[in-house]
Amino acid sequence: MRLLIECLVHKGMIPTKSLSDLLSSITCNSEDQKCMSRQCTICCFDEVQLNLHNPSDLARWEQWQREEVTVGEKVYKNWVKKGVSGTLRELADTFLHDLESIASHQFNWMHQAGEAASNHTYSVAYTKTGCRSFATISKSLRHDERAVWAHLQPVIEDLQNQRDTPFKSLHVISDGPVTQYRNKPNCFLMSTVPFSWGFQCITWNYSERGHGKGAPDGVGACVKRMADQFVLNGRDLQTPEALYDLLSSKDGMKIKIKWIEEKDIEKFDELLPPVIPAVKGILGTHQICSTAVGKVFHRAVSCFCNYPSVCGCFKAANVTMTPGSPAHEVSSPPPSLDDDDECDQDVVEVGRFIIVRYDEKRYVGQILAIQEEEIQVSCMA
Repeated sequence: MRLLIECLVHKGMIPTKSLSDLLSSITCNSEDQKCMSRQCTICCFDEVQLNLHNPSDLARWEQWQREEVTVGEKVYKNWVKKGVSGTLRELADTFLHDLESIASHQFNWMHQAGEAASNHTYSVAYTKTGCRSFATISKSLRHDERAVWAHLQPVIEDLQNQRDTPFKSLHVISDGPVTQYRNKPNCFLMSTVPFSWGFQCITWNYSERGHGKGAPDGVGACVKRMADQFVLNGRDLQTPEALYDLLSSKDGMKIKIKWIEEKDIEKFDELLPPVIPAVKGILGTHQICSTAVGKVFHRAVSCFCNYPSVCGCFKAANVTMTPGSPAHEVSSPPPSLDDDDECDQDVVEVGRFIIVRYDEKRYVGQILAIQEEEIQVSCMA
């Protein structure tokens, strides 16, 4: 169905790629079983309006088809993607027929799947008095840097409520995906938000790629294992609230569970200015420090030799995160995809063109995919 929809959108025959929107256009109520089963007396004959100006024009599209594959003496049936040719009328008829049959399937799938929950932050907090484990749950599926800080806030508040004197320093250790932690919006937030919580010094340290799992991954595994065990006992977890109630009421639970509302994340959306200064060399950074509001230091290697002051080891560079201000470099920045060109979160997006340096030569490339710290680029020779 997705292949047919993409072809129809490309031909200008339908306005949207959203299957939900298409089903809503031919039903009275997409939440009603009769409507989605095409048994409703009001909407059962409704069809998607197609812009079919020249029905006899030729078209080519792709469909999944079963195909027999023989390996030795065994015969297998596999699904393969095959090209199909025909007229626009045949393409339209195929789409309308498949849409009718997929409507009831979509209804059943939505009600079987239930609501998705985002188990975002699995954290282990270390203080002078010991360590504590946390997990946060939300209905929001956002995983950007603003969601990260919204999930961190109740963890920080819980720790601060256990002390008579406020914390002065915050050290964060995480991996380095550019869509969550290693980007300029996160630099801006870490240079402003923690100071409003009473911290005087903040560092964010990115672990080296390929160094395996850490303690927070163990917390996440424990939470998921408890949810799996609950379901295996014959019960259901249909909503994020049900998962939260299960975990927070668990006897002997040593992991503190926090609930995050969508409005908590939206508060951090309002904190970001329209324009954020670039942090040159962010992809090669392994430590970001902030000791003053709106200012960050970043470098390729973490160093605490002069803590709480920021030392100049490993060519630490200073950037003022105030909107509209130029980035002031204390020394040359950490290595990046191209030391001479700004490489920030606005550039590191699928489909964007960048300059890649390889074997002392520069190449124009287009980003094809981003997987955590790995970036797949197609370069022009």
